[in-house]
Amino acid sequence: MTRLTACRRQPSVELFHAVHPERECEEIALRLLQARRGGLAWREMGVIVRAAGAYAPVLERVFARLGIPSRFYFGTPLAATAPYRFLRDWVLAAISGWELRQTMAALRSSAREGEAETAAALLERLVMEALPGEGLGRMAAIATALAHPGAERLARALADWEPHASWTAGQAPPAEWARRLAALPLAPPPDPALAPGPGAVRIARTDAAAIRLISSALQACARLMDEAPLTLEAFWAQAGPSLASATVRPPDGRRDAVHVMDVYEARQWELAAVFVCGLNEGQFPGRPRTSALLGDGLRLRLRQQGFPLLLDADREMEEDFLFRVATTRATRSLTLSCSLHDAGGAPLLPSFILDELGLSPASARPLLIQPARPVAPARRANLQAPEILDAIRAAHRPFRPTWIEDYLQCPFRFFARWTLRLRENPAPPEQRLTPALIGGVMHQAIHQWHSQGGRLAAILARCWRKALAEHRVPPTWRNEINWLLLERSARFYEAKGGAEPGWSVSTELELTVQSGDFQFKGRADRVDRHQDGRARVLEFKFVGSTGLKKRKDRLESGLLIQAPLYALALEQSRFTPVGYSIVALRGDTQAVSIDHPDEVRAGMDRAAVLAANAAFQITQGDIRVMPADEELCRHCPFQDACRKRQDSATPEIAARGVDLP
Repeated sequence: MTRLTACRRQPSVELFHAVHPERECEEIALRLLQARRGGLAWREMGVIVRAAGAYAPVLERVFARLGIPSRFYFGTPLAATAPYRFLRDWVLAAISGWELRQTMAALRSSAREGEAETAAALLERLVMEALPGEGLGRMAAIATALAHPGAERLARALADWEPHASWTAGQAPPAEWARRLAALPLAPPPDPALAPGPGAVRIARTDAAAIRLISSALQACARLMDEAPLTLEAFWAQAGPSLASATVRPPDGRRDAVHVMDVYEARQWELAAVFVCGLNEGQFPGRPRTSALLGDGLRLRLRQQGFPLLLDADREMEEDFLFRVATTRATRSLTLSCSLHDAGGAPLLPSFILDELGLSPASARPLLIQPARPVAPARRANLQAPEILDAIRAAHRPFRPTWIEDYLQCPFRFFARWTLRLRENPAPPEQRLTPALIGGVMHQAIHQWHSQGGRLAAILARCWRKALAEHRVPPTWRNEINWLLLERSARFYEAKGGAEPGWSVSTELELTVQSGDFQFKGRADRVDRHQDGRARVLEFKFVGSTGLKKRKDRLESGLLIQAPLYALALEQSRFTPVGYSIVALRGDTQAVSIDHPDEVRAGMDRAAVLAANAAFQITQGDIRVMPADEELCRHCPFQDACRKRQDSATPEIAARGVDLP
């Protein structure tokens, strides 16, 4: 009697290349939809990746956008779940004695949706302004003063925490700490005013699984500890890392869904249609990195002595085996794919093992999603309602030269800062000593020195101490370094910045200039006037030589107009402007000066035209996102509200000469 060997059906095999991983995942989604229209059920299809890594989030996003039901067989790190984040933040806040910033983090973790989430964001601003400080009572007072519908929910949460405020003062057995922490409200109740979102069920399942895992993990940690009482801080020092390293797997009872798994999970699967993605050299199959300290020879000798160490050849065999596993899971169709560039635009190579298959790669198709219902046309980048334009004209009368410079850099930046009057988020205490604050101290000291006399170093010291106290800057080594820098800068300015014979110096001088139909009013940092009517304008910047060079370039390109505009104001006040300068105060006092009569005249005329044109565009409602210097966008405080799209991958790929589909 002869035993027959089962003959497995050989699937059809295809290969395609994509420009980057996002396009690769979109092509996989298109082929899944095509297979679905061909009669395959969702549960008969699967996607295999080497590891969750970079592909799992992209696949999840693309599938959700296209309405493809999918089930991901990857565990979620417990540290990434909302219940764990709340527990961690709450414990750290309690250990810190309810320091305001830590307590605010716990409140933000407990307020995850609706009015409470908005109120928590507003409360965080007030808390950052109140730092440093501590205590649940002080936090409750700040929350009570917040005029917002969601503030009541935050106040209730703080009141619920009050009975636990004394936990850090005592000790308890590990089992008792595990019981107390597991009894905390790790998942806030849903806001009844909000309709459940599309992912509400998945989020609820993940939260429930995380809470169960936290409870069991705390109990397991407690059983491994001595029964002797210990503080909450000591208990968390041992239990916290164990929780952070745990993995939660929420239940998913769906049957008809595309299976997305790593190659280890795929070993036990057979599906009609399988997609294996990320087949790039060094990634899948992976290539072992030889250790400079523990080479193959040493590992071989250690293995001969009983240590279970793998050689590079063993790892290569394992990777090749995993590739064979991934490519033998399909019974009807197998699709292999790779990207030619990573998400940042760096080039990638297809895996060399694909050459053995002798396949001709196809190109990924562009994905164009058509809206299910008509979409309103895009709004114009300017305001049009007459009442709004009237309000803008009233709010910006007269104009300030600093406003105009913001507009010249970017109309939307001006709109956000000076029309909407958006405020930047308050800086934490350790970040309050900003360059703007340091420069402001220097400006104030120079103003008092010119107007009152005395020693500039002594005046600067008074201004410095006052600024640190007003902004509640904690004493750190940075304060000392910046004070030494200020003191050094003051010595240079005192030696070079005095009035010349026959000239008088005025600082913080109010000036008004008319250009066209618009009036501009501002304060010049310094104006030197001669007895014969000549005048010079000096604009201070607390920058060094590199910063001065950048200001010079911006002055020449017409993005800095204050100095020439103030020179024009002096001319309209019957003075003769003979020059204007940008003065760098950081370190050695340096200046970039425009003093040739023709250049001074041209600079003033250009500044007047630029200011008038900018003012006209502002009154016409111009709010375009059009930065003149995109390098400054990195430091713009209004990035979150900006409509500019930062897409670094596609332009770089195009610059390398790759044709984008």
